[in-house]
Amino acid sequence: MSDEPIKVLLVDDSPLVLVMLSRILSAPDSGIQVVGNARDGEEALRKIPILNPHVICTDLQMSGMDGLELARQVMLKHPRPVIVLSAAVERGKDNDNIYKLQQEGVVSIMQKPRGNTNSSNLDEIGKDLVAKIRQIGKWHKQISSR
Repeated sequence: MSDEPIKVLLVDDSPLVLVMLSRILSAPDSGIQVVGNARDGEEALRKIPILNPHVICTDLQMSGMDGLELARQVMLKHPRPVIVLSAAVERGKDNDNIYKLQQEGVVSIMQKPRGNTNSSNLDEIGKDLVAKIRQIGKWHKQISSR
């Protein structure tokens, strides 16, 4: 069980961000497998029972069902860790959204890489994200195997 990669579902309405995140997370030594992606919360909710990801990484602001409502629905229907990646939520600057996300069970809120992010910042964001997913995914796999 411990050698099984941590399965991640990516949710974002930007194809560029989905490609960037998939490349970051799919590094051979990451221990992470991107099992699928979705362009909004509704699509993600349809895919969760099929793909059975350990962790969901979602954008906050999307057309259709946004990341906040997705987190709410995941906790009701398919409980598992949700990480929000957003350029719109910065610690200390958007406390209302941060509080709402935490109320809905989001386990982490992180900066989302953007198309204009330089390579050193992208590497740093990627390392932080991989470490966070490993930590959260390992915990979820242990809990769900009991």
